[in-house]
Parts: sequence; structure tokens; C-alpha cells
Amino acid sequence: HVEESLPLELTREQVPSFARDPEDRARRRKLMTGASPVTQLLMGDAIGDAFGAVIEMQDAYWIRSFVSFDKWPVNPMRRSEWSSNTAAGMYTDDCEMTVGLINGLVEHGVEI
Repeated sequence: HVEESLPLELTREQVPSFARDPEDRARRRKLMTGASPVTQLLMGDAIGDAFGAVIEMQDAYWIRSFVSFDKWPVNPMRRSEWSSNTAAGMYTDDCEMTVGLINGLVEHGVEI
């Protein structure tokens, strides 16, 4: 059973993080600048999904009232059974579906 093999909590090293020092920022920026437009689009999709996951189903008023760059409250709309397989900053099944679609397009082209 897959769920039994997954850790319930991620270590700090396993959770995606912002590049904090100038060297890391420059390295990540260089990777993205040299990437194709499709790769850049997919990275934007994953980043947007990761940011949006923790505020899903909330309206703009709630987001402006409770969320800032240094404060990400627990979303009251998020069901407790979803908490064990997600962590703030992680992409969701939405991103996985995008990856699946792209894989299908690469493999089968317009005949998908």
C-alpha cells in the first residue's frame, strides 16, 4: 500500500524552499533563463500550484486579510484528511495532472 510507505512529516530538507542567498538565487535564475518557454510555463504552473494549494477555496478578501510573505495560516476550508499528504510549498495533484498531460502530448502529439 503506497500510503504506508510515505512519511507523514517531511524534514526541512525535503520541503521546497526559496533561494535565500544571492548565489542560490543567481543559480536558479540562470537555470530558468536558459530554459525553453514550455519549461518556464511548467515551472510557473508548479510554483503557482504550490502557492495556491494552502489558500485553495478562499476568496481574495480572506487571502488579503490573513496571508503575507511571512505568514501562511491554516486554511479553515482544508479538510484534516488532506493534511498528511501535503506540506506548504509542495505542488499538488493539479500539477501532476499537468505533467501527465504534457507526457501524453510528448508521446502522442496532437493525436492524444
